[in-house]
Amino acid sequence: MLNVEALAQEMGFEVEDVMMLVTMFVESAQTSLEAIFEAIPAGDLDTLAQEAHSIKGSAANLQLEAISKLALIIESAAKNNLECDYQKVATALKTKIDALNEPAIS
Repeated sequence: MLNVEALAQEMGFEVEDVMMLVTMFVESAQTSLEAIFEAIPAGDLDTLAQEAHSIKGSAANLQLEAISKLALIIESAAKNNLECDYQKVATALKTKIDALNEPAIS
């Protein structure tokens, strides 16, 4: 669960602004996840790398390290044509992103 208040304080933003950024991130990431899940059975490594890169960068900007790291696994494997259980990693990524729909404000 994301502590929005702590993140806002760390980033120097108002809580409402961080909540808006997180909401925008989740919406964008959901679109990227849809593309990732479509690209997996098709073996479309370019789409996997591109969409994972998008999630990775946005997550890093919001200091969402776990999400950024999972996206990096997909991106790196796809770019380098490495063995990867894309479905498993993408599912873990989706779980982390879905959890952002319930941010904690202390």
